[in-house]
Amino acid sequence: MSWKCPLVAASVLAVSSFAVGAGYAISTLQDYGKKAPQGDEMKMEMPKPGPEHAKMAKSVGTWDAEVESMMGGPGAPPMKSKGSEIVKALPGGLWLTSDFQGEFAGMPFHGHGIHGYDTLKKKYVGAWVDNMVTSLATMEGTFDEATKTGTFFMEGPDMTGKVVRHRMVEKWADDDNRTFEMFSPGPDGKDAMGMRITYKRRK
Repeated sequence: MSWKCPLVAASVLAVSSFAVGAGYAISTLQDYGKKAPQGDEMKMEMPKPGPEHAKMAKSVGTWDAEVESMMGGPGAPPMKSKGSEIVKALPGGLWLTSDFQGEFAGMPFHGHGIHGYDTLKKKYVGAWVDNMVTSLATMEGTFDEATKTGTFFMEGPDMTGKVVRHRMVEKWADDDNRTFEMFSPGPDGKDAMGMRITYKRRK
């Protein structure tokens, strides 16, 4: 027996295995083609907005904002400015976008957010970017219908670039008035309010 025989045998076996495998794959695909959904059966059922999305939809519109920033530190008067926010619903009603314009420390401020309700996490989720940071901030939280209060947590950089966990509280007085407060860890590790925004719906 030649020393080449094992190599030839291995090659033949490989080719045979490939042929059998290919034949099985083709047969499987043909069977799938017979069973595959046809026509209307191929249409995917799209998710529909639920009660949580209906709550979110109440914020659609244009809002005038009064901003108070506590960046001056404990005891310092808040820095005040004005701004506006436009909230829109994406087609389908599952997501909202918000665009905020105002100023911060005397400089123009522009921010953009996207918000929705994650039916798997059972939480409201969102992301935020603005012209003063290069990082994407993400958030998630819940809404208490009894108190009309949303509590959210966001991870993002502070003014020094360190990633910290912010707590945000949004309270609705009625359909046309709401407040937004952001708390960040202070030097003692306890949450301290860094910002408050009072929104009034523009009519």
